[in-house]
Amino acid sequence: MTRYIPRAANVGCSRCLRALRGADWALVRLERKMMKTARPILFAIASIALSQNALADTYKVATLGDGAYAPCINSGPGSFECVSLRDAITDANATGTDDRIMLESGVHQLMQVGYDDTNAAGDLDIGPAGGALTIQGSGPGTVIDASTLFNSPDRVIHVLPGAKVELLDFGVTNGQIWPAIYVPTVGGGILNEGSATIVRVEIYGNYVAGVNKQDGGGGIANAGSMALIRSVVYRNAVHGGSGGGVLTLPGADMVLDTTLLVDNVAEMGWGGGLSALGKTHVWNGSIDHNSAHWGGGGVYADNAGSDLNIDYSSITNNATTGWAIDGGGGLLADLPTTTVQLTNSTISSNTATSFGGGLRALNNAAVKLTHVSHINNVDPAGNGVDCWGQCVFSESIVDDQCASAVTAVGRNLDSGTTCGFSITAAPSLGVLASVGATDGHLPGPASPALGASSACPALDQSFAPRSIPCALGALE
Repeated sequence: MTRYIPRAANVGCSRCLRALRGADWALVRLERKMMKTARPILFAIASIALSQNALADTYKVATLGDGAYAPCINSGPGSFECVSLRDAITDANATGTDDRIMLESGVHQLMQVGYDDTNAAGDLDIGPAGGALTIQGSGPGTVIDASTLFNSPDRVIHVLPGAKVELLDFGVTNGQIWPAIYVPTVGGGILNEGSATIVRVEIYGNYVAGVNKQDGGGGIANAGSMALIRSVVYRNAVHGGSGGGVLTLPGADMVLDTTLLVDNVAEMGWGGGLSALGKTHVWNGSIDHNSAHWGGGGVYADNAGSDLNIDYSSITNNATTGWAIDGGGGLLADLPTTTVQLTNSTISSNTATSFGGGLRALNNAAVKLTHVSHINNVDPAGNGVDCWGQCVFSESIVDDQCASAVTAVGRNLDSGTTCGFSITAAPSLGVLASVGATDGHLPGPASPALGASSACPALDQSFAPRSIPCALGALE
């Protein structure tokens, strides 16, 4: 087994920040990309009401330590001073009212060794007895770090069933979950079993040692309702499970809005960036440079009810690394009860060591691709698309190979003849480049994709207005 070594707290993602020359906050990359994109996010930041609620009690954390419990001290109407973050959560759990915890900049180190769901030791347990809770960090310098729990490893944050929480503006790192301690083994950084909204949070360097596909979520495991907004999940890992970065469990509901999943790994597992075993919606997201041993280097979708929608997003530079029948360097969809829909999105430059460099569908899984650009993906046989399911392409471009003909609706463009599309020509697209918060290939001025579609959504992948007629694929 190759052990994943968590990174030290507050050390940034080198791939995320390769253009920023050593900056240590991966959110900077996302924010800079977002400055180029004027559009309402799926879950508007303005809708997050609790963090603006003047009636909520406020707990201010005075130190970075994690000693024995000491009650927070009332310092004025609706205001409390707390020695540690753990103390603040313990008191907020008992109030029955909405509360806000304000974190000072610095590394808040978890030090109380043990396992419980009472918040006395190990991870930070947010319970249902209190009202809704907001934990507000100070931005790049604020980190919650579980590395000191290494001899008795635990995750960083656990949102218990029935609890409601908002996490804003801090980092989560060095959580670990092992099968001898936790069943199921899920959520190295954060496990949500309640209702969670996570905004501008960096989740990195967390690890889960799993046994089966429902173990995992190296960075985040969601078993409840979650919205992950304008956040970065990177350099997390799972061994023997699924979802190196993020795992949506069966029966759960998850939205990833304007979020980057990068450099996550599923060792001996599936879904390097994302494993969707429950209902999942990716909106304006970038899933980049993740890897998985068995299948779904970028994304894995499996299980009854695991409806996965990917809109205005990119799946790029992901890979499978083991020789197995599963494959799908960019995306693997499995089982006939699995439904995947991609719209205005790019699948590019992914590789598989077995089958389907970009897309693999198995066991009659249903995958519908509308205005999708599927470009430069490859497996050992040279194929980008390998479909043993119900793969339907509409108004899309494939500039690699299909292992066999797929279902085509409307007009589609194939650079060869392997997919069975109505238009066969070189698509003349530009190189993979940043387009707002995601990545894609802009059509060149002589591209046959331009003006070839009469089924035109209002916007393209970058949220630019489409003309009528519009271009095939993801971008005008």
